[in-house]
Amino acid sequence: MTAGQPGNAASVALSTASNSLSQLVTRILEQLALSAWLPTAALTLLVTFIMRVLESINDGA
Repeated sequence: MTAGQPGNAASVALSTASNSLSQLVTRILEQLALSAWLPTAALTLLVTFIMRVLESINDGA
């Protein structure tokens, strides 16, 4: 096949789609890494703890 044939264009498009899908999966897996969600989880737990402490102080007053 030469570069001008439709079959070659389809294989190039398929290769590009595979690369894009691979990059997408890589980015998703990077987001699932511990270092990505650990700070958010710690902040959420801290805010929840502070709110519960403040609620218990207000209930006792």
